[in-house]
Amino acid sequence: MSMGYRSLHGVATSKSCETALSYYRKVASKVADESSVFAGGHSVQKIRLQDDEDEPSTVFAGVTEDELEHYREVFADAGAQLSLGLYYLFGLGGVERNLPQALELLQRADSPAANALIGRIYAEGSPPDIPQNNETAIKYFKKAIDLKSGEGYTGLGIMYFKGMGVERVIPHFTDVKTVTISLDNIICMILS
Repeated sequence: MSMGYRSLHGVATSKSCETALSYYRKVASKVADESSVFAGGHSVQKIRLQDDEDEPSTVFAGVTEDELEHYREVFADAGAQLSLGLYYLFGLGGVERNLPQALELLQRADSPAANALIGRIYAEGSPPDIPQNNETAIKYFKKAIDLKSGEGYTGLGIMYFKGMGVERVIPHFTDVKTVTISLDNIICMILS
């Protein structure tokens, strides 16, 4: 990582974005390999590195706390609550990551995607704010499945595969048939 920084900024070496990228990619690959779904840790998020330090990012320039409060009050529909919940869940747009706030907003949204995300929050847990709870995670994943959410199927499948609150099930695929189902613009591959 330090060699990536040195190469990016030309500290005791020639300045080269490509060389920095190769060093940063090695570190990112190691982090991605060690991170797993529902491992109890935080989500790994991608960010864009800028070539020019003076040029501010326009993708997520930041959202103020006043703007967030305004969105909570004015945009009370499920889509807005889901969007705000995502900001707090993943710490997007300069918003500090806050799982209890994300959970509250996602529960208000009560949409297929929101239920799957709530299931994920409980599957991973984040003590002391939100304790890991397999039973609650499974409940929300099943609720998402009832609402035809592909993410709900994925979450519940991971719970079974890892044996989280249920008997561990690792399917043996002798005769693999692939069926594609489109649910809410999400394509899921189901192996049977």
